[in-house]
Amino acid sequence: MHQRPAALGESITAYNSRCSGRTLLTGPGNSVPIPLGCLLAAISDGHYVILETSVGTKRIRSSLREVADKLPPSFMTVNRGIVVNMDMITDIEDGAVILKGSPKGELKYHIRKGAYKKTAEHYLRYRFSGLTGQTDDK
Repeated sequence: MHQRPAALGESITAYNSRCSGRTLLTGPGNSVPIPLGCLLAAISDGHYVILETSVGTKRIRSSLREVADKLPPSFMTVNRGIVVNMDMITDIEDGAVILKGSPKGELKYHIRKGAYKKTAEHYLRYRFSGLTGQTDDK
């Protein structure tokens, strides 16, 4: 479980030591690396991508495809222009995924019409396949 920073203004680079996983380099002209353990979602915004992290939001100049190509299998597309971290999903309900870990509170992203069943099945396969990187204390 990630710890929240003491102050929301704490920089992402200072928070890196508390987040786990590979680092997503944010592209040319964007020198701040984002640890994948902190990344909740990536949302397309024209020629930019908004990265929702456990410490705040970062907007980078890149395409969502470039960002998505760097992401591990723990991320899935839920709608055109929205990729979420399945490790941070708390629920799938009313046609949307709900994510935990944001300083804004819970984040809710709608699943594209007609893909709810496929998205829910993909998430459940992932959650119960052991790919989450979480260990059982036996």
